[in-house]
Amino acid sequence: MANGGIIGPVNTVSAGQAEVITIVTSSTPSAVTTQPLTTKINYVIAAGGGGGGSTSGGSGGGGGAGGLRSGSCISVCGATALGAVVIGGGGAATTSGQVSSFVIGGSTVTSQGGGKGAHSFGGAGFSASGTGGSGGGGQGYTAACFSNSGAAGNTPPTNPSQGNTGGNGASAPSPSHSGANAQAGGGGGGAGAVGVTACQPSSTLSNGGAGGAGSNLSPLVGTSAGVCGVFSGGGGGGKRLSPGSKGAGGTGGGGAGGQGPSTQAQAGAENTGGGGGGAGIEPSSGGAGGKGVVVIKQLEVNASAPGVWSMNTVYEFVKDGNWV
Repeated sequence: MANGGIIGPVNTVSAGQAEVITIVTSSTPSAVTTQPLTTKINYVIAAGGGGGGSTSGGSGGGGGAGGLRSGSCISVCGATALGAVVIGGGGAATTSGQVSSFVIGGSTVTSQGGGKGAHSFGGAGFSASGTGGSGGGGQGYTAACFSNSGAAGNTPPTNPSQGNTGGNGASAPSPSHSGANAQAGGGGGGAGAVGVTACQPSSTLSNGGAGGAGSNLSPLVGTSAGVCGVFSGGGGGGKRLSPGSKGAGGTGGGGAGGQGPSTQAQAGAENTGGGGGGAGIEPSSGGAGGKGVVVIKQLEVNASAPGVWSMNTVYEFVKDGNWV
C-alpha cells in the first residue's frame, strides 16, 4: 500500500458482552434467548425436594433433597432460544418431590425429585422412606420392626449420580412408649452428603439426624440463586421429645426437623430443591420439600479487535497515548 500500511481487513472493534445469569422458577416453553455473542453457558438443574415424614407417634424422617445436575462451558449458538424448562414442585409431607428438566442442544437433561421422609405410626401406619434424587431419612419408633433405614438415591443407570442416601432413624428399646425420648428420625440425603443417622447415645436418649449438605455450585452460576449458590440440602430428622435435639436442615435449603412438644418441622427453601424436615410433634405433618430451579449463566465475552491494524493507525494511537 502507498501509505506503507499492512494489508489486512478493516479492524472492527467488538465491545464484548457481559455475563448474564437467568434464574427460572416456573415451567416455561423456552428458558432464555441467548445474546448474540454467547457461545458457552453453564447450568444448574435442581428438582423438587421430598417432604419430611409425618407422625402420630415416634419421629418422621427428613425429606431427601431434589436431584441436582449441572454443566459447564456447554457450546450454544448466539441469539438462540434454549429449550423448554420444567420446574419440579416440592413434595407435601411424606411425599416425594417432582422432576425438573431442561432441553439443551435437542437433549433433555432431567433431575429426579427427592425421596420422601419415612412416616411414623398413626392411621397411615409406618412407611419406609422414599427413593429419588436423594433418599429420604428413616423414621424412629420401635427397634423390633419399624426402624427403617434411609433409602438410597434412585437415579436411572444412564444418568450420573444426583444425590445421596438418607440416614437411619433411632428407635425405642421396646415397642412400648417408655422409650419415647429415644425416638428420632434420620436426616434426608443431600446433593453433597448423605443424611446423618439419628444419634442414640443411650437407650433413652437420641438426637435427630441432620440433613445431608447440599452442593456449592457458585463457581458455575454465582451466588444469586439457591442459598448463596448452594443447592439441594436434605431435611433434618424429627425428634419426639426432649432431652435431645431435632436434626438441622442441610445447607442449601434443607428444612429443620420438628420436636415435641411444640416445634413444627420446617419446609425446604423454595427454588433450592431442599428437603422438608421430619415431624416430631404428635400428631403433626412433616415439612414440605422446596420447589426446584433451573439457573443458566451465559459466559462473558471479552472485547476483541479481529484483523490487522495498519501501521499508520498504530502510530497515531501511540502518539496520542491511546494504544492499549
